[in-house]
Amino acid sequence: MGGDRNMKQKPDSDEEQKIKYLIYRKLDRAQALVNEIKELMKKINLVPSNEQ
Repeated sequence: MGGDRNMKQKPDSDEEQKIKYLIYRKLDRAQALVNEIKELMKKINLVPSNEQ
């Protein structure tokens, strides 16, 4: 019962959790893209070898 009341009290904390989840998912995706881009750049020598 107390849990139900708590959830109704703070609807925005639930929304906050969803937003944080989306942010972290997008950050993970962005990091994956950065790594992918670095790999591609290495193939055509756009990245100095010391930047690994």
